[in-house]
Parts: sequence; C-alpha cells; structure tokens
Amino acid sequence: IQELDYQGALDSFVLAAEQEENGKLLYRGQGIAYMGMTKYDEAAESFLKALEYSDGWVEEVDYDINLYLAASYTKAGDCTAAEDVYDAILEMRPVDEEVLFLRGNVRMRQGNYTNAKADFDETVRLDGKNFDRLIAIYEILNNYGYKDAGQGYLTDALQTYENEMSQYDKGRMYFYMGDYQKAYLALEEAKGQKGVEAYLYLGKAYEATGDYNYASSVYNSYLSKNTGNATIYNQLGICEMQKGQ
Repeated sequence: IQELDYQGALDSFVLAAEQEENGKLLYRGQGIAYMGMTKYDEAAESFLKALEYSDGWVEEVDYDINLYLAASYTKAGDCTAAEDVYDAILEMRPVDEEVLFLRGNVRMRQGNYTNAKADFDETVRLDGKNFDRLIAIYEILNNYGYKDAGQGYLTDALQTYENEMSQYDKGRMYFYMGDYQKAYLALEEAKGQKGVEAYLYLGKAYEATGDYNYASSVYNSYLSKNTGNATIYNQLGICEMQKGQ
C-alpha cells in the first residue's frame, strides 16, 4: 500500500486470509487498497467484513475502520450511509471535532444546511484554533452557496485569535475574506518561513486584484530558488494566459 501497489497488496491480503491471519486487520488493509484503486463499493464491503471481527469491545481500530467506511460511502456518493456511520461514532464519542466536521460535510452534500451548520459550529467551538479546518469549512460552505456564513467563521477567528495567528494564517484568512491588500501584506512576511503555500496564496492574492504581472513575479521568484512545483507552474501558466502570453 505504501508503494501504491494496490493489486500487490490485495494479493497479499488474499494469502493472509488463507493463512487465517488477523481478520480485522487484513480486511481493513484490503479496504484501504480498494480505496486506492477507487473501488469504493468493494472497499466498503471489506471494512464491513473487518468490523464483523469485533467482539463487542470498541477499540481504537474500530473507530478507524468506521472512519474509512464512512469515507468509502462518501466517495461512492452514498452520503446517507456515511452520515449513519458518523452518527454511530458520535454516539460513542460526542465531542470528536473531526467526526463532527466530516458529518457536517456529508450533511451539506445532502442539502441539509441547518444541521451541517450546527456540526460546523460545534467543531469550531471544540477547536477554534484549527485554522486549516476553519478554511475547509469556509470552502465547503462557499461551494454550496453559503459564502457569507463561511466568511463568518474566518471573521470570528481573526477577532478572537489574531494575536496568536502566524502571518501565514492571517494572510489566508484575509484572502478568503476578500481583503487582498491585507492578505498580501501578511503573506509577504510569511513566504520566507512557510514556503510554497505562502507563495501560492500571495500570488493568488495579486491575481485576485488583477495584477498578473506581480503574481507572475511571485511564482517566478519561488521557481528561481526551489525545485519545480506543479501547482506553482499551473498558476504561473494562468497568469501568462491572462497577460496574453
């Protein structure tokens, strides 16, 4: 699996089953291999088989398998089944902010904004300093037409934690809030520490203002000092197209 040889992994798990090795672990591994092959229905079947080996005592691996199972359902487009799995996990772990976030995501996919928003609110209440997750919540809400609600989380985070945020995190927040001047001022300071992600956000902030020349110079500056990066090249290509080059 680590070498992305998913068929080789599946062959090994078949042998493991023939030799009666640990059923819970081998079917968990089989499910992960199927996910790697984008065979999500087969993956879900494997994870369900793995759970059949549980003996009533809920162990950490059981939560892990259920998370994979829910992810398989989500990837297969069965968000109702995924939500049911997250409901079951939260009955055992009612304050798991990652699971609340994931359930909010699948609820949003089903058009259930009210309950999705409730999950996101609880997620932020439990861990308001997880700025990566805050941005993920914004992106989900924005994708489904609730941009203002998503930006509300970012505004609250800036008001509450601005003194604890890095320049990189401030820049990202301002970028998604549409305050591009504050974004690129913060990201100019961050690019020396954060690396490629800071350059990407900095360039995109200039792109958003229509300054494709400066955005191009940001991307070229990164490429002149670092190994090539596909996303940087892609953004640079977009800038050159906008400039007619």
